[in-house]
Amino acid sequence: MKRSYLAFLLGLFILSGLYASDETFKLIFDRAQDLQVAGQTVPLAGEFTSDQYWIFGQQGLSLPAATLLSQEAGTVFFRFRLQRPETELLLPRYLLTLRTRSRLNAGWAINSGEKNAKWSFSFTDRSKTMRYQSPEALEYNKEYAFAFTYDGSTVRIYQDGKLLSEAPQPLPMATLGNLNIGPYKDGWYAPKGWGNDCQAKELRLWNRALSPAEMAGLCGVEFTPLHLSQPPLLSVPRLVGAAPVVDGELNEGAWHFAASMPSLIYGQFKEKSGELPPHGFALTYDDQNLYLGFRTIFPGGTSIQAGGLREANYEPEVWGTESFEFYITIADRRYRFGGNVAGGYVEWLGVDSKWNGTWTYKSTLKMRIDDSQLWQGEVAIPWKTLELSGPPKETVKFNFCRSWKVPKVEITSSLNLIGKTYGNPEEHVDLVFLEEAPVMQILEQSNPNLGDYKHEIALAAKAGGALRYRLELGHLDGSSQPLPIYDRVFQLKPEEYMTDKLDISISNTGYDCLVYSLARGNQVYMREIVPFQLQADYFTIQALFLSEKIPVKVRLPMLRNKFGADFSGTLLLTAPDKKVLFRQTLAEAELVIPFSRQNQAGEYRIDLLNDRNGEVIYSQTLNYPGIGEWARQDFDEERIIPPFTPLQYSNAASGLTVSMWGRDYTWKNSVFPSQIRSQNRELLTAPIALLANGKELHQGVYSGSKTAAHRGEFQMQADSAEAQLAGNSWIEYDGVVWNQLEITPKTALNDVKIRIRMPAGMVKFLHGSGGGGWGSRTTARLHPGERFLRYYPVLWVGMEDKGLCFFTETRKNWSSDKLKTFRFFKDDNETIIEINLAAKLKAGEPFRFDFGLLASPVRPLPENYPLNTLGWSHMSPLNRPGQRPVCDVTYIATQGGGGDLGSFFGDQDNQDGRRQAAALDKELARIKPFGCRPIPYTCAMYLSAKYPEMAAFKDEWGMVPEIAMDYNHTGHYVYGCCPSTGASDFFVYRYKKMLERFELSGIYFDFGLIPECNNKLHGCEQRFPLLGMREFYRRIALAQLEAGIKEPILVIHNTDHVQLPALTFTTHLLNGEQVRQASSSTLHDKKDILDSYELVMFASELSTMPFGITNSVYMPADKLAERYGGDEEDEPYKFRQTKAILAAILPHNTFPCLWRTHYGIYDKVVRFYDRFDVPKAKFHGYWDVPARLIKGQNVIISVYRHASEKKILAVIGHIGKEHLDQDVEIAFDLNKLGLSGLKTATDLMTAPDPDYEWLEEAMKKYRVPRVRAPLRLGEFGTKVIAIENNALKLHLPFHTFALVELNE
Repeated sequence: MKRSYLAFLLGLFILSGLYASDETFKLIFDRAQDLQVAGQTVPLAGEFTSDQYWIFGQQGLSLPAATLLSQEAGTVFFRFRLQRPETELLLPRYLLTLRTRSRLNAGWAINSGEKNAKWSFSFTDRSKTMRYQSPEALEYNKEYAFAFTYDGSTVRIYQDGKLLSEAPQPLPMATLGNLNIGPYKDGWYAPKGWGNDCQAKELRLWNRALSPAEMAGLCGVEFTPLHLSQPPLLSVPRLVGAAPVVDGELNEGAWHFAASMPSLIYGQFKEKSGELPPHGFALTYDDQNLYLGFRTIFPGGTSIQAGGLREANYEPEVWGTESFEFYITIADRRYRFGGNVAGGYVEWLGVDSKWNGTWTYKSTLKMRIDDSQLWQGEVAIPWKTLELSGPPKETVKFNFCRSWKVPKVEITSSLNLIGKTYGNPEEHVDLVFLEEAPVMQILEQSNPNLGDYKHEIALAAKAGGALRYRLELGHLDGSSQPLPIYDRVFQLKPEEYMTDKLDISISNTGYDCLVYSLARGNQVYMREIVPFQLQADYFTIQALFLSEKIPVKVRLPMLRNKFGADFSGTLLLTAPDKKVLFRQTLAEAELVIPFSRQNQAGEYRIDLLNDRNGEVIYSQTLNYPGIGEWARQDFDEERIIPPFTPLQYSNAASGLTVSMWGRDYTWKNSVFPSQIRSQNRELLTAPIALLANGKELHQGVYSGSKTAAHRGEFQMQADSAEAQLAGNSWIEYDGVVWNQLEITPKTALNDVKIRIRMPAGMVKFLHGSGGGGWGSRTTARLHPGERFLRYYPVLWVGMEDKGLCFFTETRKNWSSDKLKTFRFFKDDNETIIEINLAAKLKAGEPFRFDFGLLASPVRPLPENYPLNTLGWSHMSPLNRPGQRPVCDVTYIATQGGGGDLGSFFGDQDNQDGRRQAAALDKELARIKPFGCRPIPYTCAMYLSAKYPEMAAFKDEWGMVPEIAMDYNHTGHYVYGCCPSTGASDFFVYRYKKMLERFELSGIYFDFGLIPECNNKLHGCEQRFPLLGMREFYRRIALAQLEAGIKEPILVIHNTDHVQLPALTFTTHLLNGEQVRQASSSTLHDKKDILDSYELVMFASELSTMPFGITNSVYMPADKLAERYGGDEEDEPYKFRQTKAILAAILPHNTFPCLWRTHYGIYDKVVRFYDRFDVPKAKFHGYWDVPARLIKGQNVIISVYRHASEKKILAVIGHIGKEHLDQDVEIAFDLNKLGLSGLKTATDLMTAPDPDYEWLEEAMKKYRVPRVRAPLRLGEFGTKVIAIENNALKLHLPFHTFALVELNE
């Protein structure tokens, strides 16, 4: 409290200095004196009180105002008090009046004829008026500080430092005359004097409009935020009528009497809440359940990311898709219920995602006649699930949330006014359950930010009564009294349901929120504060420079309201050289200004002229940066980027075969591959086929038109009695095959699908990637039998070290069931995968579709694999001199060194850019002696809005829905751009310049996922631009080669998703961050990763081997808060967690990212791997059975072996859910491993290691933060018991690993 108060006083002191610097006049009415104003002497005479107030009423004071205030802007501040009048207030008291040379006057008066001292303010010339009437009377003998400001557009009125009202300035303050205190006389007005009951203390003037914060500082006012003085709340009435049937249809009458709030709040840009698509929710209850209903209307043409269904072994996380979440906190128990459009759902208790409380959720999605889509959901939550016997009697907290994935809006929204997260109960809304409560729902509403706020409300109350709906303008910081703009009492009969359509004009600028309330009598039943920002622009523009046009929307109603119904105007576009490029009289509200890409760079101006007098009444400027060098780069498409190899082509009896590293594709009398091989294993049991009406269509021919080393191009043709098929195909040296086809049915076709048949043992796992953020993917083991899967743009199926990927960029033309896009049927011999394309095709109507294929792994492992580790610069000084670095590829951490992550290239000529460049220079110089390969932080296809090009081309380059991010929370936004646009060229250009400026070895990409794009301005619609992202990454790798980097490094943060076709040119994946210790219960209450994750995750999504891209698994293990069970010290906690991580990851020939885990363990493993020369050894994965578990359970064993040496390195992981310490017995396949027997075994992790102590010395010497690189070791607990009959006997505690070197 003391610190807050001192800061407040300091703020007042600073503000007072600012006021004094531009104050034009200050008068203290403490004595008689001669005032010098504008070369005139103005006497201040009369009577003064003993406490130094000047008495006025019978006489007044007039000051020349022309030099004290500006015609454009000014502030008048007046302290005074009022004494009780001796007689009735028969005459108005003109406290202060600012006059011009015309009829205009502005000031305060105490009204005549009042029984008490109510006052008013007016700014008027009698034809145009702004007026405020005080609802409360002045207290006698109390000092008040009145003030008003004007700035040409807005007049604001203050009392005692608080803003009372603001409104558009009705007319200019032209040709100032006198400022009058008390009665005065001029050529227009002569108000009479009254009794001496008014007393002046101080007058201060400025020739600018002070802000509300400055005005508060003058009066020493400390504001109470609006959400504290008027907290949001919702009262929920008991169910009226029969309980709703939970079927996803909100058609029961009970929902008319359910409680609601007017609007959700836009998470990142709260003032844009009015831009959210139509939506709403409602709550009611009975003795058994709490009922929730909600709706959303999606605009026409929206591609809805519906999410997945809940299955027996799969609970979809919903927030990465179109979804809702409902939080309710009762006592200290926070419940979370969530669902998606598809009908999938989740429930949490606190952060425990494994909690399975009973509840019901149903969802429906229906097309409407205007092409929009209506999503409705119904929920019933039993009170028993909430550990209650009925509705709570006390006030609880709740939040209703929506995650949006629609055009222009990819955001979070909720009832959270003050924070940014969904789940913090301190930021939630008060919720009270009453037997009877009136309710109000908004059925439809326009965007209030546009000023013309139309909304239809519905009111209902079981008991009826007089319901008062009030809408006010307010300031979130509490700096003003809310200003009512609508206040009406509706009289309802019992159980009446009433609707009304309201049209409210909002013209008061400066307010930043709307306050909605519903009351009956003195009790408020609903209150919500919704941020907003009035848009006072007379026209809006969208600069589409790349499309050579500037669409303009003119707000003609606003102009006609301001300048008359007969308003006529003209738009001008003026170039930097003052040449007028466009001129057009307004005829319609919308028009398009042509703009050539060849125009000169510079600032352009669009003016709106009033045709009546030719005056410019509104202007906007826009900067055109021109089309620069970035757009004229050469990206050599023929260069084979290592380690890939050129394509090889062969034609033989078996068909056309195209080969590249590790794989080949064969076509034989077919438009689709008849065979695909990876690592010399056949992936298909039959040719890929196109089916319709239950049978294969004729396969046709696949003929080449281009057979280059980097790319082959082919034509596909097929003809049958049912249909013609034609298309184009290409294949490139990374193994990506892309097909563009058109089917023209000759007869009606049903059930059109692609069928892929693979060996059963080859299809152990599947990974579907939606790209929509965490939770929009699935990774699962494929069991025998039938299974359906929803649409994923990327589907990979395979085993531990190989597989096949089917991918599409869009399913826009597909008519199959989206939730059953993929069908799997697996038996002992074969797995059939069907991709359902169309339910029906009419004869003669072409059907176009595209898809790609990619066999994996896609690239060979690096020569130093798996020791091409990923660390960060904090730990780089711990690399041992002259030895293989533990921290090889090194992320440059600039956040703590003053860097700005929005300026990641360090090239912007502003404070952010210079800070980032300095931080990079400093960190690169610091780590240079330690033998690591540095890579800088960037965000994949994100560009700073501070680049003139990004600011100019954002609408055409950007993703839709828009993705904006302020990583440092400084207001420096970076925007996600579509890789299929010129933004890709611009990004690569900036990166090339970065490589010229800094000595780097590669690049790190945060947010490396590819979401759906719907930006029709650059040709995307329901499209995942996978191929565009692939090309972007290829260009980045090419830029590194051209800069002299022999081994390009591209690290992609791809949490939850392996979008393999887009990632072939990348070198490292950073997957796994979804562990998120605090926001997920995965590691809570002493758990480790093996308590939650199944083997399928480590064998597929989190492994290098199936994909061929180094998977630096990211599993942060920061110490938990005590409420999550985090009572361990940091180093022992990280030691325990890292052992469990390595137990699952090392046996997959994969090495974790070094971040936020136990560095000391990694140091030992890297040194032992290096001593054994693991990068040159042959790896035998446990799936190839190099060893057999004779005794024990849930243990996996993989082996490294050198053909020329008589020893092996066994990597043993204990991965079972049971916390069992075991004595295991392992028999090795000596024939497979090329050994004749085993004699000795050494447990490396527990063997003497005197070199380990060097780390502690280096940590002290280089001041490495221990939290960044923990070193203190705990007990591994493993122990070699014996070797008997060529079998290893080993003590192996639960959730740990062992590295055992065995010699012949």
